[in-house]
Amino acid sequence: MSESEVKEASASDQQLRQAELIISYVLRGGVLLSAGIILLGAILFYARYLANPQDVDAQRYPHSLADVALGIAHGEPLAVIAVGLLILLATPTLRVIVSIVTFALERDWLYTGITVLVLLILLASFLLGGGGARCQRRSACHTRSSSWSSFSPASLPGWSARSSAWGAVSSSCRC
Repeated sequence: MSESEVKEASASDQQLRQAELIISYVLRGGVLLSAGIILLGAILFYARYLANPQDVDAQRYPHSLADVALGIAHGEPLAVIAVGLLILLATPTLRVIVSIVTFALERDWLYTGITVLVLLILLASFLLGGGGARCQRRSACHTRSSSWSSFSPASLPGWSARSSAWGAVSSSCRC
């Protein structure tokens, strides 16, 4: 090998190492930021619960980005937790974007194309899968209302309003 080939290989290895470091920082930072926000939301949730236990039944988990934004504006702990979960979901997507840039800078067009395809699949799954939770919840509400219409949780031994999520679940169904 000539001296110029060795320098070129060394520069390529250095660029690859930098890309790996950036990707590791993105993943680590996203997970730590997400964990911190989720922890903050959990602390806010329990602080509110200890201050007023009756408010827990009224808590509703946000099911859309608009619900999350509105919940954050009102200081809702569950919206803060949702932001942490959204950041956790965005972290691998950001890693794919960094990989696209890295492969493009290396002029590795095959892997750039494959990674763009992966990003498009991720984005399609986010956009097309958004309504699934609502549909499942709606069908669960209809199933519960038809098959459980004669059921009363109070008939169960040891049942109490505090130990059962029945009231919270049935009141959260908005079919």
